Amino acid sequence: MSTSSKNKGHLVSRKVKKKLQGAIEIVILSGYIVGNNTYAASSPDDTINPYVASSILYDSNFLRLGKNVNPLLVTGKNTTSEIIKTVTAGVNADWQFFSRQHFLINANVNQNWFQNLTGLDYTGWNTEAKWNWVAGNYLSGNLGYKNQETMGSFSQLNGLVSNMLNTQSYYGSGGYLFHPSGKVSVGFTRTDTVYDSITRRASNSILDDYQINLQYIKPTGDTIGLRFILENGQYPQREYTSTSTIDNSFTSYNYALTSSYQALEKIKVDGYAGIIQQNYVHLSVRDFTTWIAQIGLDWAMTEKTSMNLLVARNVMQSTNLYATFQSTQGVTLKPTWKATPKFALSLPLSYQQIQYLGNTGFDAAILQNQDYNDYTSSRVGMTMSYQPLDNLSIGGQLNYEKRDSQNLNRSFVDESAGLNIQAKF
Repeated sequence: MSTSSKNKGHLVSRKVKKKLQGAIEIVILSGYIVGNNTYAASSPDDTINPYVASSILYDSNFLRLGKNVNPLLVTGKNTTSEIIKTVTAGVNADWQFFSRQHFLINANVNQNWFQNLTGLDYTGWNTEAKWNWVAGNYLSGNLGYKNQETMGSFSQLNGLVSNMLNTQSYYGSGGYLFHPSGKVSVGFTRTDTVYDSITRRASNSILDDYQINLQYIKPTGDTIGLRFILENGQYPQREYTSTSTIDNSFTSYNYALTSSYQALEKIKVDGYAGIIQQNYVHLSVRDFTTWIAQIGLDWAMTEKTSMNLLVARNVMQSTNLYATFQSTQGVTLKPTWKATPKFALSLPLSYQQIQYLGNTGFDAAILQNQDYNDYTSSRVGMTMSYQPLDNLSIGGQLNYEKRDSQNLNRSFVDESAGLNIQAKF
């Protein structure tokens, strides 16, 4: 191994150790509480559940390489398939104090090994500490912190890159029931996303979300309301100059009408409809305004079968030269059969259409080929859960995805199968 490779390895190791420290501290603290009776929770409603888990996943096209891409040129391997093995250790805890206050900790550390792309092996974690607070009979909310280290999706990258990212979130909310039929709530969330790789750092972001909800509550429990979300976004690693084609900061306004109601005894419907307006600090030519909507239906067909239906159109900003935003619209259907209290089977199906829209104000020739990167995605899957014992659960999954696009580099087929087992203590 070369000296530069060794130094790079040591640098990555120090970064991982530094980020891992906070996650491990939460896990150790929770384990210490479990093992030390002096600090054990005394309320009969308190729960502390350490657990271990193991999983194996086969993925026929882990990097989502296009149909016309030779994997040997990208990865040095003659195959696109991958097998990932994961072991996880964690704890879930819920303490109740001062009657109605709840403090929750969910934390785990996981190690992931790749059979072919061994350079992608990583240690990850997912931790959250949250206080669900209540004050009197009319005020309630939460206050929390999340920290996750994981590998990002390759569905849009379609190639081999270092894709590790760390996400930290700080959030809080409060709701006031000012009338038996009226509730107002406010919330704030800050999300910091940092990629490890230099090639991905342009996507590092800081997002501040402010939310206000006003709801009318019917005696039946059905609701109708107004929602407003203000989001300020920054990309610290993007230096804006006079020749830049993407911005490094924006403000987004999201206005929506929300509703949730029991349509029939066994059917519940909820959703929202509204508009989103995004304005950039420097490149106003990239500003856009468009509509968003979502409707979900939960149908308890029988005691053992249920159906979930979701139809939605959502958008996200685009950073290329031929579109200002990306629209994702489609339908998801998920029938579930709970054969016994210990065994359940689901068959999720989905179809999505992704379009790149909006005039960037750049070269007209580029805009003529705007739909070249549009694509459709069809998915069929099966998930199984089995709990032979109270503290032991087994899960399995099968998935098939087919993506079609004029751009063959974005067209692919992927098949995957996984099995996992978890034991609680």
